[in-house]
Amino acid sequence: MQKKILIDLALMLAGCFVVRLGGYWLDIGIGLFLLGCVMALFRVRDIIHRTLQRRGLDVSRDRVLVHLCAVVMAAFGAAMTLDDTDPRMAGIRWPLIIGLALSVYAFDALWRLLFGRR
Repeated sequence: MQKKILIDLALMLAGCFVVRLGGYWLDIGIGLFLLGCVMALFRVRDIIHRTLQRRGLDVSRDRVLVHLCAVVMAAFGAAMTLDDTDPRMAGIRWPLIIGLALSVYAFDALWRLLFGRR
């Protein structure tokens, strides 16, 4: 599993290097970076799921992925509001962080409502 995570990180770093080339390579670099990020997200999900199973907790892999995605979205919201000099972000810091995380749970609930459980 560690080799796979290292491969994902290498893919992300290669994407960052290709982005620096500019031009039409920018799109290819962003694609490589996002592919590495998504692959790493699923690897982390599998690690957390196995760890929870070893501890005797029976949690579905989908539920672990939903919580991971909520954390990622909250991190995006926090990163967007790090700059204190931007007056547009003055009053929306916490609603943005919490709202982005809650949007993942709302989408999950809507998905289960529309398509049911597997």
